[in-house]
Amino acid sequence: MYNIKVVVTDDNGSTEKVINQLTGELAEGTISQVGDPEWNNGTATLKLETTETAEGIYIVYQIGDIDGEWLEYPEEGISGLNHEDIVYVAISDGTNVSKESSFKIKDGIEPTVTITKGTVTTKSIAVSVSSSDSQWGMPSSISYSYYIKTSSTTNYPTTASYTGTNTSYTFNKLNQTTSYDIKVTTTDKAGNVSTAKTQVVYKDNTVPSTATSYAYNYTGLTAGTTYYLRVIVTDRAGNTKTSSAVTQKIDYPTVESVLEEGDWVNYVDKNGTTRKCIVLYDNSSAYGTQIITVGTVKNITYGSDNPSEAYTSHQQYPWNIDLEAKNYGNSNYSNSARCVGSVPDFKYLIDDDNNDLNKLESLNKQNIGEKYWISNYGSQMTVGWYYFNLYYVESDGTYSMVPIYEQLPDFGTRSRAFTCGLRPIFDLKETVKVTGGNGTETSPYTLGT
Repeated sequence: MYNIKVVVTDDNGSTEKVINQLTGELAEGTISQVGDPEWNNGTATLKLETTETAEGIYIVYQIGDIDGEWLEYPEEGISGLNHEDIVYVAISDGTNVSKESSFKIKDGIEPTVTITKGTVTTKSIAVSVSSSDSQWGMPSSISYSYYIKTSSTTNYPTTASYTGTNTSYTFNKLNQTTSYDIKVTTTDKAGNVSTAKTQVVYKDNTVPSTATSYAYNYTGLTAGTTYYLRVIVTDRAGNTKTSSAVTQKIDYPTVESVLEEGDWVNYVDKNGTTRKCIVLYDNSSAYGTQIITVGTVKNITYGSDNPSEAYTSHQQYPWNIDLEAKNYGNSNYSNSARCVGSVPDFKYLIDDDNNDLNKLESLNKQNIGEKYWISNYGSQMTVGWYYFNLYYVESDGTYSMVPIYEQLPDFGTRSRAFTCGLRPIFDLKETVKVTGGNGTETSPYTLGT
């Protein structure tokens, strides 16, 4: 400590000033806490910062008092601290230490208690508890206090039903149909008191009857699947009554409610072969639900190079085509089978605006890259001249006719044989079900009974 005197003199006299100065003294710096203490496994870490920016100045600390050695503040913070610890801090230049400040460690978070409801009898409710503490921790000998009140009562009693170290307790002598609230408290090492509550509706022993009618609609069920339904009635006390099981099969929809013109369908014919088809007429048509094969099922030759033989059977050819188509019908799924072109009528097909070919053309399914027979014919007879033609669809989708038998005045009789594919149409039964698929070319509808 030094005394310094300064004297100032002018013409009128002199004056002086004496000051005392301590060499090496540091002015008190500002040190502040960074956030809240961080707790981990029952101890806290305190982090600090200072506004002092002079070179060579740093934070130092002591725990509990300032009679010991000042320690340099570590970059990660001061760890290993407990509730109520006092940390003294100052700034230092390596030789001198400023006036100290202090920080007190406080655990202000209450512990957690969880209640689990156990066995409930006619007169008792059992509960069990567990506890934890995220900061300074629980004492080595934990004590719990168990309280109970009726749900209609506002406040819990001031005296616990039980206080002790047991982690389970059974409340006895309870009313059979009363709703109860249960509270359990415990205290951590810092004195913070936890509170956990649960509500238990105390059960009676009377099994409920089902005197009131209710309804529930189950959705998202899978068609064709058998479901078993059982109803369980539970009252507020937990008593249950179980109904007998009811078996219900969710049926598939019918083709009439699903199929639309242009949809794709897999049809299993009488021979067990799956034929890919499209819907030619749906249920809104005058013909009901009818499907046609996408391609031909076989090749058939009609006519003969022998005129006499051709003349004998030529008028039966259209009916023979239909008879061939019937060989592919499956009575499980269809009422009948026919050849394309027999609707609306033999012979008049080409002149009718509502025939199979017009419908196929509107669906863009007339051209299949194959020639196929039309169950239709045309004939004309004049004096000395007679012809009989069968109709078919060209591979490009246009229809043509082929002269099967002719009588010509100047050339005599002549005939020819001609080969085309058979393309059947199936008239589906109303009871046939749609059991799968989505009606697209890659996933045609599947049929079932």
